Amino acid sequence: MKTLIYILSIFFFAMVFTGCGTWEPNHPDATFWKNGDRYIVEVTGKRLYMNHEWIDLIKVIFSMTRKTFEDKEQFDLPKIEGEIDGREIRQEPGDYPYIGKITIRSNVMTIKISYDNYDDKKTEPISWNGKYKLIENESRKGEQPKWAWKWEKEPWKSQWMPYGAWKKTADGVE
Repeated sequence: MKTLIYILSIFFFAMVFTGCGTWEPNHPDATFWKNGDRYIVEVTGKRLYMNHEWIDLIKVIFSMTRKTFEDKEQFDLPKIEGEIDGREIRQEPGDYPYIGKITIRSNVMTIKISYDNYDDKKTEPISWNGKYKLIENESRKGEQPKWAWKWEKEPWKSQWMPYGAWKKTADGVE
């Protein structure tokens, strides 16, 4: 019985340390495009799948490989040069607001922002912090951020006006 507990403990700690909180570095380039009077900046990176079951841990231990996937994040910024306060960055409705800043100088963007987790009264740095080389993507000009449909569905629940020239109130009257 003692041996079984010992083996299970080793698997548990191995699963925690190999599967939780690990990630690959972000890609060094970020693309941006103009959308109305704002700019959308997209950063990408590789992320590791997490181990949730002991069989996944055994596969990792014996194959010594980890599966990765491509992840991306979009930031809706008011300008593409200078310092941008975290509170100026538009987000999906319901997300914690950003604190910190994004600095852009000579097509080099430095992200130093955290989530303002006011529920737990703490700040949580985002995984996209770091330096990026900005590259303009003309083919995506005017493309809305990936979460814009949420604003258009129920804009009165968001602190930001949705994209589009129409106005809608909470009772649905235009």
